[in-house]
Amino acid sequence: MQYNHPEYLIGVERSGIGKDGIFSADHVNLVRRASNKLSRHIVSTMKCGVASQITAMGLNCREIKKEQLAEWLYSAYYLLERCSLPLMGLAEKKNGQLEKLKDEKITDLAKINDLQNEVIRMKDEQLSKVRNVVKDTV
Repeated sequence: MQYNHPEYLIGVERSGIGKDGIFSADHVNLVRRASNKLSRHIVSTMKCGVASQITAMGLNCREIKKEQLAEWLYSAYYLLERCSLPLMGLAEKKNGQLEKLKDEKITDLAKINDLQNEVIRMKDEQLSKVRNVVKDTV
């Protein structure tokens, strides 16, 4: 039996997020919109005002049917497992690459500084030699 995705997951599923490990800003926006739609749906059903007021106790009431809870749980799981966790893994990988680039930049800047100091030292030597030659000729 195939489960039909709730309305807020259809765009996410069609986009193929998480299947190839490639995420774009559009994918992030799709996930954000789907998550917001899910939250708004839960908030409006629970009549609690804002998502920060959603609680386990509030979800455990007779007015919310088991089927509705199952759909919300599936949607939350789908967004977490298929979208958020892969995005966080990618962010972690990119963060590691960024740290490596920062370290390389620091090393490169230190080398540049050393080379600049060497140039200054050589210019000082040349200037000293020129002073000596001028002093000797005068």
